[in-house]
Amino acid sequence: MSRRVDAPVRVFFPARAKETPGPGCSRITAIGWRGRTLAVRECLDEWRETGRWWAGEGEKHFVRVVTDLGIYELGYEFATGEWRVYRIFD
Repeated sequence: MSRRVDAPVRVFFPARAKETPGPGCSRITAIGWRGRTLAVRECLDEWRETGRWWAGEGEKHFVRVVTDLGIYELGYEFATGEWRVYRIFD
């Protein structure tokens, strides 16, 4: 079961890595969500979507990660440079 969310999230990388998405979402070490820092234990999947170009949406990079509190689906919006939580799985 999952619930849809669309909210900003902070994504942490190793100190030497850039905070940009790309192949190898296993570089993500933690996410900051609702006042907590959740360690990322595993990267399950990652993909890119072009978005609804006819509605002005740009390309997004998605990752699905396992944390201490569940599975989170995150998306990086290239147009804004922002990470967002899109779905949380129980």
